[in-house]
Amino acid sequence: MKFTLKLIAGLIFCIPSMMMAQEKRAMTVEDFAPWRSVQSSQISHNGNFAAWEENPQKYGDGVLRLKPLPNGEMISFDRGSSASFSAGASYMAFRISPQFDSVRQAKLDDADVPGDTLGIWLADESSLLVFPRLKSFDLPRSAGSWMAYQQEKEEVQEEEEADTTATDTMNEDSVEVEEAPEPKELPLTLFNPLTGEEIEVTSVESFSVADSGRLIAMITVSGDTVDFVQVKIFDTERKMVRTIYEGLGYAESLTFDESGKKLAFLASQDTGEVQIYDLYGYQLEEASARKLVDQETEAMPEEWAVSNNGSLYFSESGNRLFFGIAPEPQSEPEDTLLREEKMSVDVWNWQDKALQPEQLLDAEDEKTRTYSSIWFWDESTMVQLETEDLNNVFTPGNDDGPMAIGYDDDPYAVERSWAYPWRDDVYLVDVTTGEKELMIEGASFGASLSQEGKYLVFWDPESLSWKSINSTSGKVTDLTGDIAENFFDEDDDTPSYPYGYGFAGYLEGETHGVIYDRYDLWKVSLDGSEKAVNLTKGWGRKENIRLRNVRLDYETPYLTEELMLIGFDEVNKNDGFYTATTLKKQAPEALLVTDHSYRYPTKAKDADRMLWRRETYQEYPDLYVSDMDFSNEVKLSNANPQQEEILWGDVRKVSWTAYDGTELEGLLYTPEDFDPNKEYPMLVYFYELVSDRYYNYSTPSPSRSIIYPSYYNSNGYVVFMPDIRYTEGQPGDDAYNCIVSGTEAMVEQFDWIDEDRMALQGQSWGGYQTAYLVTKTDLYTCAMAGAPVSNMTSAYGGIRWGSGLSRAFQYERTQSRLGVTLWEDRERYIANSPVFFADKVNTPLLMMHNDADGAVPWYQGIEYFSALRRLQKPTWMLVYNDEAHNLTRWPNRMDLTIRMHQFFDHYLMDKPAPIWMTEGVPAVDKGIKTGYELSEE
Repeated sequence: MKFTLKLIAGLIFCIPSMMMAQEKRAMTVEDFAPWRSVQSSQISHNGNFAAWEENPQKYGDGVLRLKPLPNGEMISFDRGSSASFSAGASYMAFRISPQFDSVRQAKLDDADVPGDTLGIWLADESSLLVFPRLKSFDLPRSAGSWMAYQQEKEEVQEEEEADTTATDTMNEDSVEVEEAPEPKELPLTLFNPLTGEEIEVTSVESFSVADSGRLIAMITVSGDTVDFVQVKIFDTERKMVRTIYEGLGYAESLTFDESGKKLAFLASQDTGEVQIYDLYGYQLEEASARKLVDQETEAMPEEWAVSNNGSLYFSESGNRLFFGIAPEPQSEPEDTLLREEKMSVDVWNWQDKALQPEQLLDAEDEKTRTYSSIWFWDESTMVQLETEDLNNVFTPGNDDGPMAIGYDDDPYAVERSWAYPWRDDVYLVDVTTGEKELMIEGASFGASLSQEGKYLVFWDPESLSWKSINSTSGKVTDLTGDIAENFFDEDDDTPSYPYGYGFAGYLEGETHGVIYDRYDLWKVSLDGSEKAVNLTKGWGRKENIRLRNVRLDYETPYLTEELMLIGFDEVNKNDGFYTATTLKKQAPEALLVTDHSYRYPTKAKDADRMLWRRETYQEYPDLYVSDMDFSNEVKLSNANPQQEEILWGDVRKVSWTAYDGTELEGLLYTPEDFDPNKEYPMLVYFYELVSDRYYNYSTPSPSRSIIYPSYYNSNGYVVFMPDIRYTEGQPGDDAYNCIVSGTEAMVEQFDWIDEDRMALQGQSWGGYQTAYLVTKTDLYTCAMAGAPVSNMTSAYGGIRWGSGLSRAFQYERTQSRLGVTLWEDRERYIANSPVFFADKVNTPLLMMHNDADGAVPWYQGIEYFSALRRLQKPTWMLVYNDEAHNLTRWPNRMDLTIRMHQFFDHYLMDKPAPIWMTEGVPAVDKGIKTGYELSEE
C-alpha cells in the first residue's frame, strides 16, 4: 500500500513537469533575432550602481538596465546605450536610439533617419532629463559634475511663401539686409545636471572633458573662405570660458592628462592643400597655450614634422607627452594623364621582404606611418623613440619608466612566408635619449619589460624555459630550467616551437616575477639568487586545476600581494575562484567553486564590489554582483526568459580510446525531451580540442559557418564533438583516428544513436577534415564542409588574401602540421589532399566557400566541387558574394542555417529535399527564388 501511495504521489509530482515539457516547442530560425545578449556591463567607481545593455541579436530595440546595488529596484531605459557614470555616480548619461521600426521605415522611404536623444538620469532625484538630436557627449569620470553635449541642427520646416502681389509696397530705396552666414559647426552645451547651470558655446568642431572634471576643452571654427580656429577652455570652478589659442588653419586632437590640468593639441596655420602641424600645450593658470614642438625643435629630424596621424597621450604622471612625427607631407603631383593612358602593374621581386599582396594591403598604413616621440613637459625637451630602423617601440605600465622595448622584424621579414614562429630582434630603448641596445636576437615570442626597466623576461623556445635579462649588466638568467615541471604548452602538437604557459607579471621592487606552469604559479628570483618557489604549493597539479591570475587593478603595473586566481578543472571542466599570496607558499583557498564556466570579474574602482558572469550549456551568461569574496551574490540580469518556452538540451562528457591507443575526450549533446527508447540522428562537429567547452552556453544564432548544438538539440538531433590529437605529417589520418573512432565509440556506448543516420560538419580546418574523411569512409550519411582546403599542393604556394601572406608557413609549421616543404615530400602533400581521392567519395557533400574568403582561397572549394561534379557525386556549393571566411551578413547567415538544416533533415530525418537541392537555383533566378520549397518526391 505504501508503495502504491508513493507511486501515485510520484506520478502526481511528475504530471506538471511532463505538461511543461509538452508545452515547450522546438527552436526555429525566427527565435534568433530577438535573442538578447548582455553587453557593455559596468560598475560605478563607488560600487553603488551597475549598468548594462540587453540587445537583440538583430532587428529590434534593446534596453539599458540600471541597478542600485546590491538590492535596489531595477530601472530600465528603452533603447538606451553607451552609458557613462559621472564621478560619484551622481548621474548617468547615455544615448537613447530611435525605435528600430521607425529607422527602418525611414530607410525604406529614403527619408531622414531619426536621431538619437541624450538621456541623463539623476541619482538623488531618480529622474530623467532628455535632450533631442544628440550628436555626442562627454563627462568626467573621476571628479566634478559639469559635462558637455552637442546636438545636431534642428530641421526647420519651410513656411509657405506668402502671396504679396496685392500688398507689396517695397520701393526702389528699400535696403535688402543680408542674412548672417551659417556657422560652420554646431553649438556645444556645457551643462551641470546637478545644478541645472548651462552655457552655450557656438560653432564647436570638437571637444573633450577632463576626467578630473576641472576643464572642458573645445575647438571652434569660423570664417567664410578660410577657417579661423580657436581652442577654448571652460574652467568648471570659475565657470568661465576663455580662448587659449587662435589662428587661421586647423586644430585637432584635444588631449588631457590624468590630473586634468594639462592639455595638449595639434595645430596648423597652413590653409593650402598640405598642412604642417605643430604640438601645443596648455597648463592650468597659464594665460594661453604655448608651442611645444615644431620643425625647428632640436630633436626633430630634418624635413620631418609633427603628424596628425599619430597617437597623442600623456603618461600617468603627466610629465611625458607622447606624439607622432613623420616626414613632412608633400602635395600630390599634378595628374595630366587620363585613366586609360596609365599603366597599372604590381612588380614582384624575389628580393622583396614582403610579398606584393602584403605590401598592397599595408600601403595606406605605410603612407600614414608615424614614429612615436616624447615631449618631457618639465624639462622642455623632445626625444624621438621610434625611427625608420626601429619602428615598433612600447613603454611599459604607466609610461613613466626609464626604458622602452623595441621590436625589429626586418632581418626576418622574408622568412615570414615559411618560418614560424615569426622572429624579432628585441631592443632596449632609453626613453630619455632614444639610444637603443640589442638585447635578444631572433626572439620568437617577444619579451616583457618591467616598469622600471630593470629586467626583461622572455620565453626561450630552444631551451623550453623562461629567462631574464638584467638590463644594466646584460646577464641572462635561466628562471625555470632547473624546475622539473614543464613550462611549455604540452597540448601544442604543431611541428614548431611551443610557447610557454605565460608570464603573470612582476612583483613590486622588480626583483621577482611570477610564471605559470600548466597548473601552478611560481615565484622566481629574476637574478637567479633564490630558488624558485611554487606559490600554490603544487595544489593545481595535484587537483588537475589550471590556475591563472585575475587582474582586478589595472592602475598598478605590479602583481599585488594577495592574488585572485581563476582555476579550470581539467577533469570536471568547471571554473572556480581562489586566493593566493605571493609572500608564502600555500595551497589556494577556494572562494567560489561551482559547476559553471565563469568570465573574469570587474572590480569597482573605489569599492570592494565586483561584477562577473557565469554560464552552463543551459544557462545564459547573465550578470552577477558580489563582494570581493563572492559573498552577498545577487543575480542582476535575466536576458532571455523566453528560453523557458523552448526545448533545449543537455551535455555530457564522453571518452574513448582512438585506434592508435590515444585516450580521448569529447562532448555529447542530447535533446531536452530525450527518450532513451528512441533512436536519434547524430551530427558530428569538430575542429581541434573542444571538450573544455563543457560548460559553455550555446546562443541560438544563425550560422556563420558551424552548427550550434542548442538549435539542433531542440530539433531532435544528437550532436557529438570529439577532441582531435595530431602528430606530424598526417593531419587527415589523425582526424580519421580521432573522429571516426569517436563516432563508432558513441554508437557502441549509446544504443539510442542511429548508426545509419550520422553526418559530419566542420568549417575551415574542420571543413578540410570533413572533405578528407569522406574520401576515407562511408560511415556517414552526408557531410557539410565550410571553406575546406581540398588541395594542399595548390594551396601551399597561395596567398592568404586577408593578410597578403604566403600560405606556406601554415602547411609546414602551424595548423596543417605537414612539417616539410612541398618539394621535400610531395607525396605527403598529395596524401593529405582530398581532391586527389575524389573518386573515393560516396557521401553526399554540401560545401560553403565564399568568393571573398581571405583565409582559404575560394578556388579550393571550386577544385573539389569540380572534381566531384565530373565524377557525378552528389555535391552542392554555396557561395556567398562579398563574404569572407565566415559569414557576417545576417541574411546570409539565416540562409546558410536554413539550407544546412534542410540538407541534414533530408538525409537524416527522411524529409523531402528542397528545390535548391533537386533542381538548383539558376543564375537568372538569383535574388528572386530561394529554392527552399520542398520537392514533392
